[in-house]
Amino acid sequence: MTKIIVCIVLLMGTLIADVQKVESYYGKYDINTKEIGKVAKSLNKPVQENWNFETKANKKYKIAVLFPHIKDSYWLSINNGILKEANRLGITFDLYEAGGYNNFGKQKRQFLKVANSGYDGIILGSISYSKLNEDIKNSKIPVVEVTNDIEAQDIKAKSLVSFFDMGYKTALYVIKDAKSSTKKVVFLPGPKNSGWADDTYLGFMQALKDNNSKNIKVYSPIFGDTGIVTQKGLIKRLIYKHKKIDYLVGNAVAASIAPEVLSSLNKNKNKNKIKIVSTYIIPEVYDLIKKGKVAAASSDMTIVQGKIALDMIVKILNGKKPGVDFAFRAGPNIPVVTKDNILKYKYISIFGEKDFKVKISNK
Repeated sequence: MTKIIVCIVLLMGTLIADVQKVESYYGKYDINTKEIGKVAKSLNKPVQENWNFETKANKKYKIAVLFPHIKDSYWLSINNGILKEANRLGITFDLYEAGGYNNFGKQKRQFLKVANSGYDGIILGSISYSKLNEDIKNSKIPVVEVTNDIEAQDIKAKSLVSFFDMGYKTALYVIKDAKSSTKKVVFLPGPKNSGWADDTYLGFMQALKDNNSKNIKVYSPIFGDTGIVTQKGLIKRLIYKHKKIDYLVGNAVAASIAPEVLSSLNKNKNKNKIKIVSTYIIPEVYDLIKKGKVAAASSDMTIVQGKIALDMIVKILNGKKPGVDFAFRAGPNIPVVTKDNILKYKYISIFGEKDFKVKISNK
């Protein structure tokens, strides 16, 4: 089992958390009112508020953090947010990663282990939308979900944005950019049944429907793990399969490697005219937007999600009630970052420091 040890260093001047504007949902969570990609209808209507971070942890809690992987900078920036809050509050955590979205079995084993290993709570980035439902129900310690949506009735709180909304906002950009001309779109959502990848595609298609955008044709999506090798193969497959492509829309790993892949292919004469749009953002995509090689990306402000997830688990352990004393579900607002507005969104405010790394040891 791979265990990532994160060293906690308390820093002076970190006792006060940054102000974060979020969309919050209070009320009681009921999975009978939950649909994939949407907020449970049992929760109250969203409110815009500043997230009220804890000023202290009542004890030196020890938290287990479970991620699908740390193969790209997306999950590293979430981890960065968790680390910053852990530093500020003086608690520790161990980070476990499953190695990829194809490794649900490994994540399940990790979950069962940490649930019975003396931790005070779990922050979970679940690989599956529903397969851990019973395990979370049987857990004797609280579990907070981060980034990837999950069904589980017994999840205590969620720090995430709607990937349905991420896909929806991505489509709104394409609609506006395409104007009224006919455009062809290839779509690489990410791992099938991960929840978030399916949601981005559903949100994208819903936006086209709501806006009656019949001029935009989307070829059948191709799902796959977000490993670079997998995504590179899928991009090549799409380019050779379709003669005309105007937009390549996909997960951030696909978007980050697409410019290089497209430039290496000679078969598609229009390859240089294909606009690349990402359904979420990672540092590599951010840099490519600045260079004009990626047109746009929705941003779910990953470092903020990590901070809120850590704060949620501390709130619960401090005795506060989710949905009442603080929002059951909360997440930052979603901007669409383009070359025209990228100066408004500083790198550090989305991802944290560029040199952030974790220390890995195999145990």
